[in-house]
Amino acid sequence: MDESSRPGESPYAPLDPRAAAWLARTERAGSIDMTRRRTPAGVPFARRLRHTWWGFREGSVLYFYNHIVNRLPSHKLRLALYRRIFDEIGPQSSILLGLKIFHPGRIIIGRNSVINAGCVLDSRAGIYIGNNVSISNFVQIWSGGHDINSPNFASYGGLTIIEDYVWLASSAIIVGGSQGKVLTLGEGSVVTAGSVVVRDVAPYTVVAGNPARKIAMRSRDLNYQLNYFPLFR
Repeated sequence: MDESSRPGESPYAPLDPRAAAWLARTERAGSIDMTRRRTPAGVPFARRLRHTWWGFREGSVLYFYNHIVNRLPSHKLRLALYRRIFDEIGPQSSILLGLKIFHPGRIIIGRNSVINAGCVLDSRAGIYIGNNVSISNFVQIWSGGHDINSPNFASYGGLTIIEDYVWLASSAIIVGGSQGKVLTLGEGSVVTAGSVVVRDVAPYTVVAGNPARKIAMRSRDLNYQLNYFPLFR
């Protein structure tokens, strides 16, 4: 990570205006209130109708992507449809079957990265995935959560950043968005199978457990390029 960056910033944010906008939104609010409140009964009918239409539209989009698109056997077709709602999917990146998303947008994926089968991406506050990132089967990435002390169970989120060459092994869980703070998994870091990450992971660090803690260091001599498009997966 660039040491010249301010605390809580990602080195990617100044390079990509979309990620910078997510970060600015987090910093401006301190945390992002994502609580879905019901429209009060006393408001004008037109406003209630607009609220209902917004909920129907977002729900139908998520249904389409989480129950139809994520089952299509064609990589090319799936990626073409995901590119309509993700901010970016870089060349030679792949998304395998069974992906579940919780927001139609705020996802950037770099080059030669792989999201394996059965993963969950909660991108309400933004997920930035770098180049040559390997996300194994059944990984969950949550950019939001709930304030346990909130009287109305308010939901908050913060930007989640996964830098180049990160490997998230099977069934790892990344829990970001704690009070709107940015969560960063540093370049080349590894999260072992079944681990739960709740705080930043330093570059080239291997972590394990719940909550995940450092168990080893990874070689910095990484120059591979992922290119994974298995048939019917």
